[in-house]
Amino acid sequence: MTKQPPLITVFTPTYNRAHLLDACHKSLCTQELKDFEWIVVDDESSDNTTATVEGWMDHPTTHSDGTTRGISRLGGFPIILTRQPHGGKHRATNLAARIACGELFFVLDSDDHLLPFSLKHVAELYATVREDKRFGGVAAQKGHFDGTIFGPDNIHGITDMSYLERKYVRGKKGEKSEVFKTTIMRDFPQPDIEGEFFCPESLIWNRISAQFLLRYSEKIVYHCEYLPDGLTAQATRRRMRNPVATLLTYSELTRYDIPFLTKCRAAINYHRFAPCMKSRKPSGIDNGRLLSPPHISHRWFFLWPIGRLMHLWDKIRVRS
Repeated sequence: MTKQPPLITVFTPTYNRAHLLDACHKSLCTQELKDFEWIVVDDESSDNTTATVEGWMDHPTTHSDGTTRGISRLGGFPIILTRQPHGGKHRATNLAARIACGELFFVLDSDDHLLPFSLKHVAELYATVREDKRFGGVAAQKGHFDGTIFGPDNIHGITDMSYLERKYVRGKKGEKSEVFKTTIMRDFPQPDIEGEFFCPESLIWNRISAQFLLRYSEKIVYHCEYLPDGLTAQATRRRMRNPVATLLTYSELTRYDIPFLTKCRAAINYHRFAPCMKSRKPSGIDNGRLLSPPHISHRWFFLWPIGRLMHLWDKIRVRS
């Protein structure tokens, strides 16, 4: 009899964080819902990540697609380990989405962990919208390890809205744990930009939410703390070093149906990071299409001086 695919794919990208993965793995072993798989994408780590993950598997086997697969000795769930040339979280996300078998795609960073009821709650929430094609998935709260809500805002009860509406219309800035359908993650891959190793997740979340809603829950399902060397540290330097993805995000933001002041901030940030492009042309693929230079309408040119002043200040801060 053919085994049914799991409901949820939990995906963890990792780079030189073998020392943190144990807590992540143990949190999956305690899950009340067992209908999931765990994909770990190693971004060409130089530590013992591969040996660490394989050490948790019962009889790991290497397959023709380059993955190493086995069953967690502690948790009994499938583990799929694969390795990519160093390319960043966005490329690891695309890779994981391609090989995922779950109906839902849950991103769990290597330094974070889930609560025992987390996947069960996600599954129960998803069951209420599974047949509704307006929804691209579900979302719930992130919290600090002390149990407090992560970010300045809160969700009360169950709320249906798009990511764009929550973040830019309602002004809810706190980061949530968005869980999208895997098919949607495949349909909205993150751009593969030559020479860049970071892409803002909001670029893809914005694109998805232009077509799909999420059902948000007030319950905390995800515990995290941002480490000094994490992806959220040194945000300005990261955007300066990855200007194409940065400008794509801000240029597209000016075209969504969001408040005017939010569009102004996006335009200012576009002008702020545009000098980082220098003379090079973007090269790579964006959702199957060759990248073109990210532009914004000339109507936003009046904000150019503010953006340029911020760019000069950024250069001083980054240098110091």
